[in-house]
Amino acid sequence: MFRKTIPTLIFASIAGLLLTGAASPIEAVSSDNDTLQWLINALFTIAGVLGGWLLTIFHQTMKDLQKFDFELAEKVHAIELLVAGQYVKKDELQALSVALFSKLDRIEQKLDQKADKALI
Repeated sequence: MFRKTIPTLIFASIAGLLLTGAASPIEAVSSDNDTLQWLINALFTIAGVLGGWLLTIFHQTMKDLQKFDFELAEKVHAIELLVAGQYVKKDELQALSVALFSKLDRIEQKLDQKADKALI
């Protein structure tokens, strides 16, 4: 494999000399290296710009999602307060149970009186 690349390199440098009009192979290689370096720089610049653009989009999306999450948490909190406000309070339930049991006691007394009259 190494033997095949050396003739290819020699042919490429001769072709580069003829096409570029360089006076020596060093100038032709230098010119090729400059072109290659420029191409690499351009590719890294494009990749950097695209990467920065994607990061900016992701950052904005995360901010939007955090804002939406905060608003949703506020709505859930408001619903929790509304539901908690509709529960029966302990004092109200105790007052209701006292009134209910007093009525049941009166009904029981009346039934006992009727049962006593029926037995006599």
